[in-house]
Amino acid sequence: MESAMTTWTAVASSVADQGRKLAAAAGPTCSTVAEKGRQACSTAADTGRQACSCAAEVGRQAGTVAWKLTRSTGKAAWIAGTSFLVLVAPLMILTDREAGFNEIENAWTEHQTLLGPPSW
Repeated sequence: MESAMTTWTAVASSVADQGRKLAAAAGPTCSTVAEKGRQACSTAADTGRQACSCAAEVGRQAGTVAWKLTRSTGKAAWIAGTSFLVLVAPLMILTDREAGFNEIENAWTEHQTLLGPPSW
């Protein structure tokens, strides 16, 4: 029975450490949540159920952060893609067209230099 208590104590302290790391990364608003989680996890040595609920709360918070990050990244990718299509793609097409005209003009100038002007 004591080895089970030791295991739950180790789990509780590990979850508390993860909660502190998440709170430090999330900012000052989550530090109280992490402290409450640490306190709940420190008292979870006698029952495993509290340790599991603490771990579940940390998991929920991590899932929420991951979901928000995914949504904001998707929005940023959409904005960047549409901005590229609207602003940069037409500019690339015009630049390519102008380069083609310059090639034709250079070829015509070279032709006139070598052979002289056309005699019609």
